[in-house]
Amino acid sequence: MAAAAAAARAESPPLPGPPGGRPRPVCSRPYFLVLMVFAHLYVLNVLGLLLFVHLSAGDTGGPPAAPPPPPPPARALPRLEGIKVGHTQRVELVPGRVHAVRTLSLKPLLFASRHLDCIDISASNCEAEMIINFEEEN
Repeated sequence: MAAAAAAARAESPPLPGPPGGRPRPVCSRPYFLVLMVFAHLYVLNVLGLLLFVHLSAGDTGGPPAAPPPPPPPARALPRLEGIKVGHTQRVELVPGRVHAVRTLSLKPLLFASRHLDCIDISASNCEAEMIINFEEEN
């Protein structure tokens, strides 16, 4: 039976690779050694960082921090339609204040606003005339 197995091996095609049956090395021994050293250093660095984070995440020993203040309530602006250029509408943007909003452009939609309730008419006639004259000159 041994003779039959030896005859079958002799008839089969040779296996791929270098002659003599020794496999060809993929990389040199010094290169493999350097590669393994760097791989192990990388793994040790990762483990060291994980340990550092784990140990530093504990109690700091100080008084507990105050909770952050709640955010201010969100105010939503009304969506305005631009009817036509020059159209003026009264809108209450802030509670208690009425604004006159004038459409300046439709594309892009652009508005100009004037506050109507905060006009202070405490200036004397002389001061008002000076302001009007100043504006007319400029």
